[in-house]
Amino acid sequence: MIPMTHSTRKVFFVLVWLSFVTIACNLSSTTEAPPTLVPRGGVNNGPAPTAQATLGLQDPVGGGGDSDDQSVQSGSPVLQVEDRLYQMMQEVNADNLYRHVEALVGFRTRHVNSSQTSATEGIGAARRYIYDQMTLIQNQSPADVNFTIMEHPFQATTGDGKTTQQYNVVGYLQGTETGAGTIVIGAHYDSRADDLLDASSNAPGAADNGSGVAVVLELARILSQKPPRATVMFVLFSAEEHNRQGSRTFVRDYIKQYDVDLIAMINIDTVGSINNTRGEINNTEIRAFSSDQPASRQLARMADFMQFGYGLTDETLKVNVMDELDREGRFGDHFSFDEEGYPAVRFIEAFEDHYNRETRDTLDKVEPEYMVSAAQTILSYMMALSDGPRPPQNISLRDDGNGMRSLVWDPVSGADQYYVVLRRPGSLAYDNWFPWNDNITNPTDIWGDYAALAIAAVDESGVIGPLSAEYPIQ
Repeated sequence: MIPMTHSTRKVFFVLVWLSFVTIACNLSSTTEAPPTLVPRGGVNNGPAPTAQATLGLQDPVGGGGDSDDQSVQSGSPVLQVEDRLYQMMQEVNADNLYRHVEALVGFRTRHVNSSQTSATEGIGAARRYIYDQMTLIQNQSPADVNFTIMEHPFQATTGDGKTTQQYNVVGYLQGTETGAGTIVIGAHYDSRADDLLDASSNAPGAADNGSGVAVVLELARILSQKPPRATVMFVLFSAEEHNRQGSRTFVRDYIKQYDVDLIAMINIDTVGSINNTRGEINNTEIRAFSSDQPASRQLARMADFMQFGYGLTDETLKVNVMDELDREGRFGDHFSFDEEGYPAVRFIEAFEDHYNRETRDTLDKVEPEYMVSAAQTILSYMMALSDGPRPPQNISLRDDGNGMRSLVWDPVSGADQYYVVLRRPGSLAYDNWFPWNDNITNPTDIWGDYAALAIAAVDESGVIGPLSAEYPIQ
């Protein structure tokens, strides 16, 4: 497929929005046909082998539309949010990402038992670098943005019995809406050598997890330019390599102690490499790991769906929803949240590169362009979580007789439209969806083909909100 320029993207989104309007108007009356599903692709509406484009690809007016019609473009909510997303995604800076990884690698090791006082190497130097970067973000944020920094101290003990003072570094971006919840975006900044207890050998930790730290810092810089609806916490954890002691104590001492209304934890861990040990390359996909806890798995599914909902399948990484909490025998900081019942998901590069880790995880193995794509993918996801309207509640299928049922839910304040998404039996991700402009659909018999559904509200500017909890279809 030929990549779209920004101008051609605008034409595309005009057609998408017109198709939204056409479908919504045609289906709003109970005397008309039931919802028209838009499949992700595949033969006979089966699961798509590859990512497909978003709603309404066909030209709804039969003539293509006029790319110079600025009045149509400026009046479209889809274009309003598309322009905003486009500008935010263009702000992701490859030089910033590379510079952060380079600085962290330059501290030679970030083992928890390495130096706390040296200015040039060790875990202490890495912590101060991250804190200084958070301070720069704070100083560059607008006056109406409440961005504060704090350190969360804790004691970490390694397998050889050594106990040290460690710190999680936190950037706190205050949300504007009471009750909108809190999102944690996290990455660990400690590293390890081949011997987990070796605190003196080189442990550059470029991809694992300098890349994740770099993405979190870049997302904090971009998102701190506008007050979000929900509160966002950017947390850089220490001691992940030692049984997740940093994130476990953060959940215990902060999230649980202060009864934080945590709606999502996003763990960014190892997003800097595109190779595997056989030299194969995958620079177009990213994996999302989550447990089968419904709220956690829904976070992963939502990351996949947002690529289609925002029409970004050609511009961001394809999100592969995985059927495990993590790779076999591996772990990450999202475990610490999931095991306490909080929704959590881990983003990690598409391929494993076991050999080029620990002492071999050097700066030359990192791909800045892939880190940019990872940051952009998660950024589009974050717009839904932090700025979209709240997810619909009290979803039910109403029996209308003769095998026909209507989908009903409570209206969402600020919602201008809704997306109904459907998942086939055995599918990890959503397969079909349709837009709707009311909180009750027409009677239809389509539901029996699917195992579950969910609904997202869309505000008047086109921002898609988080998906609701899944509703199982009987």
